[in-house]
Amino acid sequence: MTKNKSQLSTFLTVLFGLAMLFASLPVRTPEAAASDDSDLSTINGSIAEVNAENREVTVHWMYDIVNQKYEDLNLAVAGDAMITKDTETIELDDLEEEDNVTMRYAPNAVPLPQAVNITVSAG
Repeated sequence: MTKNKSQLSTFLTVLFGLAMLFASLPVRTPEAAASDDSDLSTINGSIAEVNAENREVTVHWMYDIVNQKYEDLNLAVAGDAMITKDTETIELDDLEEEDNVTMRYAPNAVPLPQAVNITVSAG
């Protein structure tokens, strides 16, 4: 009987420890996931094309700095994306080809990577 009591005590102690561990883990709500930018990537480049009707942009950017290789990246633009120029908020159709931009985007969005922040740089 003592052995069973000891095993039960050990089991309950482990169970309590696990419960405390899981209770201390943060809960990732959908709202927190949406505001978390740790899954976002950043590129600097120039606007190659803007399709405001489909909410898409193409950015020409240097993906290989050592060998100076460029590619065009097509991105969907989120409906709530922040687009700024000279510290002022602008609309997607205000972007112009050859605007220098910094893009923050979700690279794993489907069907296209999704831009959530576009900042137009001077020059």
